[in-house]
Amino acid sequence: MSSVVVDIDGVLADSEQIMYYCFENYFDKKCAVGAKNWEEGFGVTTEEVNHVWKIYSKQIYRECLPISGAIRAIEDLHKVFDINLVTARHISDKKYTKQWLKQYAVKYDSLHFVGKGSNKIKLDVVKNCDYFIDDNIANVIEVANLGKKCYLFRKDEPTMFTPGNVIRVKKWSEIVLDILRTGEIS
Repeated sequence: MSSVVVDIDGVLADSEQIMYYCFENYFDKKCAVGAKNWEEGFGVTTEEVNHVWKIYSKQIYRECLPISGAIRAIEDLHKVFDINLVTARHISDKKYTKQWLKQYAVKYDSLHFVGKGSNKIKLDVVKNCDYFIDDNIANVIEVANLGKKCYLFRKDEPTMFTPGNVIRVKKWSEIVLDILRTGEIS
């Protein structure tokens, strides 16, 4: 069966909103508009960001909401494709991740944890997929270079160069419509 690899945070789970809340609460200030990362946004060090992340990560993973349209899209895709979830979350977050997936009835065939800063392309499930959906441009370009059709899920990033087999999307309906258009789902 053909397969789709899907990232969790920023693609299925809207973890960013609760992350802002937790970081703003901890640092007692708003994130700078237009910041490229947490350090720049709050004027703090990477060590401080990692410290806050350790404090709040479980809460973030438990309380984030699904991205609009994600659950229905995965349900539709799962009728035809194996759905393999690949996340940069640490394996120690497996319990909370599985609880979240169960709470929102996310249909999937496998779940893989690579940890922050690790390379998703090393996984066989990624190397052998037909479609790859992620919000990280570096991951998407690496997988696109394997000749896979990729979707870069970014709701707010300005247009930038992407390889020809990468489609920039802002919502799940665009992904499902594109796959429908290519005749993969009936």
